[in-house]
Parts: sequence; C-alpha cells; structure tokens
Amino acid sequence: MLLVTGVSGALGSLVAARLAGRADVVLGTRAGLPGTRRVDFDAPETLPEAFAGVGTLLLVSAGYGEDDTVVARHEAAISAAERAGVRHLVYTSLSGDGDHLAYSLAHRWTERRLRRSTTLDWTILRNGLYAELLAGIAAPDAENRITGPLGEGRLAAVAREDLADVAVSVATDPAAHRGRVYELVGERPPSAAPSLAAALGADLRPAAAAAARAPSRGRCASGAVPLVQRADAGRRLAAPVLVTVALAGTLFGSAASVTRTRGVEAREQTAAQYVVSGEDLKEVGPSALPDGAVASPTASTSLFVRDGAEAVVKYGARAVADPAAFAELARLPVVAGDLRDLDDRSIVVNEEFERHRIGETVEIWRADGSGPVRLRVVAVLALGTGDNGPYVTRANAPGAPLDRIDASGGGAATVRALEASGGTVRTAGAWAAAGHPESGPQARLGMILVLGIALVYTVIGLANTLLMATSVRGGELASLRLAGATRAQILRVVTGEAVLATAIGALLGLAVTAAVLGTLGAGLAALSAPVALVLPWATVGAAAGVCAAVAVAASALPAWRLTR
Repeated sequence: MLLVTGVSGALGSLVAARLAGRADVVLGTRAGLPGTRRVDFDAPETLPEAFAGVGTLLLVSAGYGEDDTVVARHEAAISAAERAGVRHLVYTSLSGDGDHLAYSLAHRWTERRLRRSTTLDWTILRNGLYAELLAGIAAPDAENRITGPLGEGRLAAVAREDLADVAVSVATDPAAHRGRVYELVGERPPSAAPSLAAALGADLRPAAAAAARAPSRGRCASGAVPLVQRADAGRRLAAPVLVTVALAGTLFGSAASVTRTRGVEAREQTAAQYVVSGEDLKEVGPSALPDGAVASPTASTSLFVRDGAEAVVKYGARAVADPAAFAELARLPVVAGDLRDLDDRSIVVNEEFERHRIGETVEIWRADGSGPVRLRVVAVLALGTGDNGPYVTRANAPGAPLDRIDASGGGAATVRALEASGGTVRTAGAWAAAGHPESGPQARLGMILVLGIALVYTVIGLANTLLMATSVRGGELASLRLAGATRAQILRVVTGEAVLATAIGALLGLAVTAAVLGTLGAGLAALSAPVALVLPWATVGAAAGVCAAVAVAASALPAWRLTR
C-alpha cells in the first residue's frame, strides 16, 4: 500500500488527483480530513496508526518552518516508518543548485538520514524551482506594471504538474528507483525577464536595484535579523576592548614618551663625552685635566623673579663656574643671543620669562635671599620640556654646591681626573638614561591600578555580552549541526567571531593611541623639544590578550553547551 502525505498542499494535491480511485493508495493530511489518514509530524504519537500496513511512503516535505522544526518533523516521520515496517520511502527534496538557499539545510539533513537507514529503501526527488512562481511574479500592479528581481538571472523552472507526474511514477514502482537521486529541473535555463516579457508581449525595462527597493526602505527581511543582532553584539564587544587598549596605550605611552623625550633632550643639550653627577663635587681645575680636555662644572640653584606687584615666581636654575667651557660644551636650544656672552652681570633665560628679549634687564633675588640683582639678558632658550631653566654664573649663586661636571676630550686620563671630584662618572648617554628612568615605581603602580580597574570592567562587559549573545544563537548553531558541522568547527566559528571583534576593538584602540601620541608629539615639537614617542607594545598586547582570552572563553562555554 502507498501512503502520500501532505495531500492538502499544492504538490500533494496534484499527486493525489493522479492516484484517485486506486484501492492501494491512502492519503494523509495533518488535520485528518474526511477520506484521509491523520499524519501530523508535530504529533509523533499519530504516526504509528497512520503508517500501519504501508509498504511505500511518499513523504512530501513537511512545509515551512525553522530548520530544527522541519528536521524534527522528518525525523519523526522516518523513525515511525522504520518502526512500522515501511519498505520504501520516496522523499521530495530540493534541487542541488538550491544549496545556497536558507531552507536547504533541512532537506540535506533528511537525505543523509535516509542514507543512514538500515531498514528503508529510498528514492530522493530533488525538485527544482516551481514555474508557478513566475506566474506570481507576473501579476501586474495597479499601473499594469510587472516588477520582479529577475535581472539577468536564468531560471530552469519546472511545473508542479510535471513534478507530480514523476512522483507518481516513482512511488507506484519504487523498486525500479531504489537508491536513486533525481534532479528534477527544467530542460533549459532561459533568461527569466526576457522570456517572461516575450510570453506576455510586454516591454522589458531594466530598473536599478536601488530604485526597485525604494518603496520598501526601512523594512528588514526576517533572515537578516540574526546578522543585525550579531553586528550589534560585535559593536558592544569591540567598544570595551577599544577603551581598554586605548587607555593602556595612551596612559603608559604618554608617560614613557615624555620621560624618554626628557632623556633625549638632556643628552642632546651637551656635547660632553662624560658627565659627573653627585652632591658637593670637588671642582676639577684645568691643571688636573690632560691636554685637549675641557670640563664645565655647574651647580643647581634657584632664582626668584617678581611677577606683578605681589607674586614672586621661583625658577630652578643652574650656576656656571666656567662660562667659556660651558659655552663650548652646551648645546642648548638657543633661539636668540649667544651663550658665550654670559658673565657675572648677565643671565640666560627661557621664553617663559616675562622679559626675554636680548638686552632687557631682569631683576632677580638669589637663593640665599640676597638681591634684588639686575642682570642683562644675553641669550634666550626654547621652553622645551621644562628643564631649560635660566643660567647664571656662580657669582649669582653664592654657596651653591657643584653637582655636575660635563667634560670632553682626553680619554681615560680625563676619566681618572674626574673621579677625583668624588662623584659618579658616566658617559653622557648613560648619565641621561640614569637621570630619566622610564617611570618611578609609585607612578607605575598608579597607572597599573587605573588600567586594572578599567580591565576589570572590560572583562565583566565582555563576558556578559558574549554569554548573552551566544546563548540566544541556539537555533543558528543547531542549523550548523544539522548541516553537518562538527562541534569543533562550530566552536571555531563562534570563538573566531569573538576574536575578530576583539581584534577590531584592539586595532581601533591602537588608532586612538596613535592619534593621542601623535598629538603629544606635535605639542613637544611646538615646544622645540625632541620627539621620542613610545608605544608600549607589551602593555597593549597584555591588555588585548586578556580581552581575547575572556572573549574566547565567554563565547565557547555557551556554544559548547548548546551543541551537546
């Protein structure tokens, strides 16, 4: 006996009409209409009775629905057929050229399920696009115009009548078609739009896609919703990563850049080969140095300058013991004047001074409180990073102990002579590096605490976003499983998406960091300071790595649970 399912549908009703009057044929409908058996795939308990005594089952695809719903219906039908002793099952599937269609997954799963059956013989009818769809497209609108998304596409459509004929032929003689897969499509694929126009005697006027879509702007096909949701989740995922990476890069990068710039600036401001540093150094006179050697001792001091009628501004300054040697070894950023003119009655100032024109007089008070003393401006320095303070001779810094000696020439003999000063002798590069370390321990601890707080919030945000976003993708992940994807492949897809969103956030964070450091560099250049920018790759990489690890874990865990 042959049972045909879905006879209330378009294809099933045509098959039923061709088999009408045959005693060895029974018909099935979901509602169990008069003269039919009730075959409700959503109610598996009805199937044993429906399949009783059936030798051949023509299973018409179970209609529209989500992939997991259709798969569950077909599984119920096939399992019931196996238990009922059905010998041959004929299934109406989808043509092989339709694999790109969203509803193809359920058809391909059903085909694989039949091939795995150990009790059923089977035949698969891969039905092509129904020609009747063109009739629906060809319905004119109120302006007697037919609009359809045909373009230059070619359709090898086939009439339902022909598909019904094939189904009847196979189902009534199943043994001759055992284990066969038939591709049932049109004989030739004509160009759809010209063929339709020719058949109707109408003019063909191709329209731009944008114009054709204009009336439906703002609408969204249901199949696009998951993509919109996924894009929104991706934005929510990338945003906290961007903030964390940008914070790590700008916070640590700015501090390191300023520190390195100060070190480079200090090194560039002296032509000395050696620098002696220490407290209360002994002066090394010219007689103690070898021939050709030059030494310039200087001391730290302070100067006070009146700002207005009441305020007094304190400046950190340096007192020069030998103006001639100082002028020879110093490479200060002089914007006006000449360092060689410095003497006991003059001063070298920077552009921050209210009076900073050559020849102007500056009234100062010395560090010991004496003054005021009127000194003539002989040179003006660029502002730099703030270390280009005023310079005076030791006559204007009474009692200031020497704390630095710059020296050049003489080789090892000069080094031995400098050691007699009682300070630490270093090369100029080593001195600049020692005087300007990357950052102090307290400052670094503070930056780590700030970054740590931001990272904690980012981790919470990432975990929350991914756990929720992945958890609602059960249907999508189930479809992938039905399409034949393994759990490992699905996990790679899900975690790959999380890593991609994290990488995008990290790249955007690096872009923000580059913009901030670039602005910092422009500001340093405007101050006539050397630009030595530092991008803290290790810190940025660690922050991005933590974000990526959390993203992978938070996406993999729910995906693993959903694909069990």
